[in-house]
Amino acid sequence: MRRTRRARPLPPVLVSATLAAAALSTTGCLRDPDPIAIDDRAPAVYAVLHAGAESADVLITRAGRWDQSPGYVGISGADVRLVHGADTARAVEDPDRACAGLGGGYYAYGPTPDAGYADGCYHAELAAPIARGEAYELIIDLPSGQRVTGRTRVPIPPTLVRPEPGLTVTAACGNPDPQYCYGRYHEDTRRFDPVAAVPLEWEPATADTRYAVRVRGLVAFLDGVGYEGGCVLGYGFGDAEVEAGHFAIPNIGCEAEALAPARFDSIQAEALVATLGDGYAAFLDALAEGQTVRGSAVSEGLSGAFGVFGAVAPARRSFTVVRDPAPPPAAGTTP
Repeated sequence: MRRTRRARPLPPVLVSATLAAAALSTTGCLRDPDPIAIDDRAPAVYAVLHAGAESADVLITRAGRWDQSPGYVGISGADVRLVHGADTARAVEDPDRACAGLGGGYYAYGPTPDAGYADGCYHAELAAPIARGEAYELIIDLPSGQRVTGRTRVPIPPTLVRPEPGLTVTAACGNPDPQYCYGRYHEDTRRFDPVAAVPLEWEPATADTRYAVRVRGLVAFLDGVGYEGGCVLGYGFGDAEVEAGHFAIPNIGCEAEALAPARFDSIQAEALVATLGDGYAAFLDALAEGQTVRGSAVSEGLSGAFGVFGAVAPARRSFTVVRDPAPPPAAGTTP
């Protein structure tokens, strides 16, 4: 079954009491605020399980000052347990590691290994990979004596049909000059030609299921040298389109100094389609609506805290992007 989706980048999904304090309805006329009491010391929890993962992160915070970065304060000293049937894994706070970044790098999806959050990050190594279709519970005893609990069920991943294994796509580079790799806008027809398009098709796991889609570069190669995360597919673009069974890559930009602005021979990439658990999907929808949300919408799968305890089930397929034409010498060098 072919699916068409618009994948929208979301604001960071770190929820605090400050966000909930601004809870208003965005449907119809502006109404009075929800009659909820907000305590800036109220805890916020963010934990999203990934089907097949052998570990999990739990971020526990409270609101900080809005005019200071990062705008939240991590809560240390909590007893954090993740329960699956008869197995219980304890999550331990480690100041030398950071929870996965929240929002930002993932279109409508959530955690990404980009910038992380160190304060209040608890990490658990699991006895077995997170099982799709299974229920998990979260138990947090805070230093204050307050208990936070959560429950979620891991969804079933979709079955990827395309891209086919071993696929290679060509990136039409050279716009606006040989160093760059931008798509072309035709003003007379208002048509935009992306630099490449990846065929994308999947069979849904169940009816009426929500999915998130992402295509990303993993390793960029130039002159036989690999640069992990060196190039970004869709660099600087807010929206990415999935239409007519293809994922359009509007441009390619390279952040590694040796590759900038878009000097690569090929890129090892992956297409990802993830099933979103119901609670997690509802949470993302609430945050994507705008600057204000209902107080009840910023606590999904949790009791005793704002935030979300949810799950996703990703399906991945690797492919290769080849540059055409080949990159010119770096600026300021002699061929």
